[in-house]
Amino acid sequence: MWLWLGLGAGAARVFTQLALYVQVRRLGGQFNRFRWWFEEDVGTIDDVYDPRSPRTWLRSFARRDVYLLIWSILCVAGAPVVAAAYADVVSLGYLIVTVLHLVITARRA
Repeated sequence: MWLWLGLGAGAARVFTQLALYVQVRRLGGQFNRFRWWFEEDVGTIDDVYDPRSPRTWLRSFARRDVYLLIWSILCVAGAPVVAAAYADVVSLGYLIVTVLHLVITARRA
């Protein structure tokens, strides 16, 4: 079962990264111009990273640096199953958000 969960999470991660790469390429390669469908086109850095916003906190737990820190702590603490579950949840979350983004932006176009 773990093999299939790992392969599924890996495939989800590869798909999301490729899809985001294509989206950024369409923006001329400028990643800072990319916005998810639920984000405003124009916003200040304070709006994007408002510490009172639940979106800021959710985004933080899926960012690469925080993700790797939590994953490493779980592994060192002897909880590799929890670390794997955390990785799977983050991959699934990215997959869902990416698929929704692709569908919603395609309908807008």
